[in-house]
Amino acid sequence: MGYLGLKKKWITGEKFDHQGEMVKIKSSGVFICSDGKMNSYKLDNGKTVYEFTCLCCAKDIPKPRPRICPICDHEFKGNGWDGIDAHWRSKHEDIMPYEDFWGSLCKDHKG
Repeated sequence: MGYLGLKKKWITGEKFDHQGEMVKIKSSGVFICSDGKMNSYKLDNGKTVYEFTCLCCAKDIPKPRPRICPICDHEFKGNGWDGIDAHWRSKHEDIMPYEDFWGSLCKDHKG
Protein backbone atom coordinates (compact mmCIF):
# COMPACT_ATOMS: atom_id res chain seq x y z
CA MET A 1 0.00 0.00 0.00
CA GLY A 2 2.86 2.40 0.72
CA TYR A 3 3.08 5.32 3.05
CA LEU A 4 -0.10 7.40 3.06
CA GLY A 5 0.48 9.40 6.24
CA LEU A 6 -2.39 7.55 7.86
CA LYS A 7 -1.51 8.76 11.37
CA LYS A 8 -2.08 12.35 10.25
CA LYS A 9 -5.36 11.39 8.54
CA TRP A 10 -6.50 9.63 11.74
CA ILE A 11 -5.71 12.70 13.86
CA THR A 12 -7.32 15.21 11.48
CA GLY A 13 -10.29 13.05 10.46
CA GLU A 14 -9.45 13.68 6.80
CA LYS A 15 -11.09 11.48 4.16
CA PHE A 16 -8.80 9.84 1.60
CA ASP A 17 -9.00 7.56 -1.41
CA HIS A 18 -8.45 3.92 -0.57
CA GLN A 19 -8.72 1.62 -3.58
CA GLY A 20 -11.14 3.95 -5.35
CA GLU A 21 -13.38 4.64 -2.35
CA MET A 22 -13.36 7.74 -0.15
CA VAL A 23 -12.96 6.58 3.44
CA LYS A 24 -12.23 7.89 6.91
CA ILE A 25 -10.34 6.16 9.74
CA LYS A 26 -12.59 5.12 12.64
CA SER A 27 -9.98 3.70 15.02
CA SER A 28 -6.26 3.07 15.31
CA GLY A 29 -4.10 0.52 17.08
CA VAL A 30 -0.46 -0.54 17.33
CA PHE A 31 0.94 -4.06 17.35
CA ILE A 32 4.31 -5.76 17.17
CA CYS A 33 5.03 -8.13 14.30
CA SER A 34 8.19 -9.99 13.28
CA ASP A 35 9.30 -7.05 11.11
CA GLY A 36 8.76 -4.40 13.77
CA LYS A 37 5.97 -2.15 15.02
CA MET A 38 2.92 -1.50 12.83
CA ASN A 39 -0.14 0.69 13.09
CA SER A 40 -3.52 -0.73 12.17
CA TYR A 41 -6.36 1.50 11.04
CA LYS A 42 -10.01 0.45 10.93
CA LEU A 43 -11.78 2.31 8.12
CA ASP A 44 -15.41 3.44 8.10
CA ASN A 45 -16.09 0.92 5.30
CA GLY A 46 -15.19 -1.98 7.64
CA LYS A 47 -11.73 -2.69 6.15
CA THR A 48 -8.46 -2.52 8.09
CA VAL A 49 -5.19 -1.23 6.65
CA TYR A 50 -1.71 -1.53 8.11
CA GLU A 51 1.29 0.76 8.02
CA PHE A 52 4.81 0.31 9.39
CA THR A 53 5.58 2.96 11.98
CA CYS A 54 9.16 3.12 10.64
CA LEU A 55 9.06 4.95 7.30
CA CYS A 56 12.35 3.35 6.28
CA CYS A 57 10.84 -0.13 6.77
CA ALA A 58 7.72 0.94 4.88
CA LYS A 59 9.89 2.01 1.92
CA ASP A 60 12.09 -1.14 2.09
CA ILE A 61 15.23 0.93 2.70
CA PRO A 62 18.14 -1.38 3.61
CA LYS A 63 19.13 -1.37 7.28
CA PRO A 64 22.91 -1.20 6.66
CA ARG A 65 24.37 2.24 5.92
CA PRO A 66 24.33 4.57 4.06
CA ARG A 67 21.24 6.19 5.55
CA ILE A 68 18.64 7.21 2.96
CA CYS A 69 15.72 9.62 3.35
CA PRO A 70 12.51 7.58 3.03
CA ILE A 71 10.69 10.46 1.30
CA CYS A 72 13.13 11.76 -1.34
CA ASP A 73 15.85 9.06 -1.40
CA HIS A 74 18.60 11.57 -0.47
CA GLU A 75 21.68 9.62 0.62
CA PHE A 76 23.33 11.01 3.74
CA LYS A 77 27.12 11.27 3.74
CA GLY A 78 29.36 10.91 6.75
CA ASN A 79 28.37 9.25 10.00
CA GLY A 80 24.87 7.84 9.55
CA TRP A 81 22.09 10.41 9.82
CA ASP A 82 24.34 13.53 9.96
CA GLY A 83 22.18 16.46 8.79
CA ILE A 84 18.80 14.66 8.88
CA ASP A 85 17.18 17.22 11.19
CA ALA A 86 17.95 20.18 8.90
CA HIS A 87 17.11 18.15 5.77
CA TRP A 88 13.77 16.95 7.17
CA ARG A 89 12.71 20.33 8.55
CA SER A 90 13.47 22.13 5.26
CA LYS A 91 12.00 19.55 2.87
CA HIS A 92 9.48 17.25 4.60
CA GLU A 93 8.05 19.00 7.66
CA ASP A 94 4.73 19.39 5.80
CA ILE A 95 4.45 15.60 5.56
CA MET A 96 5.33 14.75 9.15
CA PRO A 97 6.97 16.70 11.99
CA TYR A 98 10.64 15.80 12.42
CA GLU A 99 10.09 14.56 15.99
CA ASP A 100 7.41 12.12 14.78
CA PHE A 101 9.65 10.88 11.96
CA TRP A 102 12.65 10.33 14.25
CA GLY A 103 10.50 8.70 16.93
CA SER A 104 8.96 6.35 14.37
CA LEU A 105 12.24 4.79 13.24
CA CYS A 106 12.97 1.23 14.31
CA LYS A 107 16.19 0.62 16.25
CA ASP A 108 17.92 -0.85 13.18
CA HIS A 109 17.23 2.22 11.01
CA LYS A 110 17.88 4.71 13.81
CA GLY A 111 21.28 3.25 14.75
